Formats: sequence, structure tokens, C-alpha cells
Amino acid sequence: NYMPLDIVGKGGTSIVYKAYQCTAPVKPPARASEFQPERGDKLVAIKQIRKVFEIEGLAHSVLREIKLLRLLKGHKNIVELKRVLRPKDTDNFKDVHIVTELCAQNLMSVIDINKGAMTNSHIQYIFSEIAKGLCFVHSRGVVHRDLKPLNILVSDEWDIKIADFGSANVKTDQINRDYRLTENVSTKYYRAPEIHLGQKVDYSSAVDMWALGCILAELYNKKVFINADSDVNYVQ
Repeated sequence: NYMPLDIVGKGGTSIVYKAYQCTAPVKPPARASEFQPERGDKLVAIKQIRKVFEIEGLAHSVLREIKLLRLLKGHKNIVELKRVLRPKDTDNFKDVHIVTELCAQNLMSVIDINKGAMTNSHIQYIFSEIAKGLCFVHSRGVVHRDLKPLNILVSDEWDIKIADFGSANVKTDQINRDYRLTENVSTKYYRAPEIHLGQKVDYSSAVDMWALGCILAELYNKKVFINADSDVNYVQ
């Protein structure tokens, strides 16, 4: 019941397609551009994660993201999980397909395109919406751990959505005792200083708050807040 149209994003292990979720089974035309949606068909995003069992840790990361999207479902500032497509052969499959709501852009592209046109009101709105979503994430005991403009989605209606929970973790008492965040968590421009220093301490939602501050500075400066070539230079 899905008709893929265009590729809207690519990562190291995944491809994101713009697609129609159809009200009835469809026969794909020779070209996606020839597809004529019926009334009731809705645009969605399909994230194809490839070779999930061939890359160490990837299957665990994908499963964690699915579970957390289900846990966080219902908040307007969290990307909505619609379903996980069941493979035809559940005993022998390589890829996982996750269906979510479609957002046309991410915050990184919004900053790049609107460098001269973004007002204080725009920035305040974007920051407020991210903060609301992050507050909800933390209220559920979840630390995102990779908050950055690329993982903030923006819809055509300017709805702001936090996405990509593959690096996230649930902060329970057991995790607090047994789990220590590594210095490899998050993208380097948005890592908290303690992560750059590789300190062997337990980290909390504070790592997300640091990243949120970096995003706010980037919204105003229209460039990465701290662009350093090493961990030491970043902290300095």
C-alpha cells in the first residue's frame, strides 16, 4: 500500500524516501512521476535501513529507535512513527523499513537557505519548539545524545520535529549505575565539553542542553558555533 516517489535523504546506512501511503493496494507505474494518487492517499516518509545485521550494533540501534519513537509518540514536536513494515520473509531479511510522517526539510537546510531572512521571531519560535520537544523527551527519561540541526525536521507548515533517536538512551536507575556515555556520542560540533575530554563520568540530559545551546547560537550566527579541529581546541 505504499508508492515510493523520490529520495529525500541519504545516510551511511539508510535511505529516506518520500512516498504515498495509499488507501488501497497499488500497482507501481513504469515511472514514479506517472503515479496518480487517489483521494485519501497521504504523503509519508519511509526510512530504509540497509544490512541491519551486517554492521555491528546497527540492529540494536534500529530496535532502540523504534521502541523510543513508540514511547514518545503523540507529542507535536517529535516525529511521528506510523508503522514498521513487516518483511515478506521474517526469517531471512536484510533491511528494515520505518514509516514516519513526512517533513520537507531539516533545520540545517533551513539555516542555509534562509541566512538573510531569519528574524528574531523566527529564531525564538524554532528554539521554543525544539525546547518543548526536548522537555518532553527528558520527562520520559530519555536522553537524545545526538541533537543537531540535521536531526531537527521542519514541515511545510513549519512544524518543528525532533528525529533520529538511534543514539538515544533511556535513563533508568539501572542505566545510571551501569551505563557510561562514550566520547563518540553525538556529532563533534554539538558535544558537551566533558564528552570531548573523555571523562569517565555518568552523563545526563545536560548533554542535550549543551547541544540545544549550540543550535541556538547557530541560528543567530548562521554558522556552527564552535568549529574546532580537535577536542582540546574545542574545549579551549
